[in-house]
Amino acid sequence: MSDRFKVLISVSAFFILIMAVLGAIQLKKEPALPPLPPEEEEKCVKAETKESMALSDAKEIALTSECVREGGLTEEYFCNEYTGTWWLDLTIEKEGCAPACVIDIITKEAEINWRCTGLIPE
Repeated sequence: MSDRFKVLISVSAFFILIMAVLGAIQLKKEPALPPLPPEEEEKCVKAETKESMALSDAKEIALTSECVREGGLTEEYFCNEYTGTWWLDLTIEKEGCAPACVIDIITKEAEINWRCTGLIPE
């Protein structure tokens, strides 16, 4: 084998190796973000009493309640500071409705609020 051929083979092998490494890097999944420390976690605080509940606690209550019997939780949520409730959107399909699991931060009870609009046919 000539020296020129050996160099060509070496360079080709090098480029193949680089392409394989770059391909593996692109296929690698991004690692999940670690949970926030308790002091940094998002909380819902009732304006009147200043009682609070962490979002993770609200999700845990929702997952063991009637809320998830017909569907699951979405990533959409908000805190109603006036009523002291977490509102976690649900995947339940019901025409004219946008159901949410409502968790009271004081009683720690959960229930579905259907948030329906318009007339509901019989």
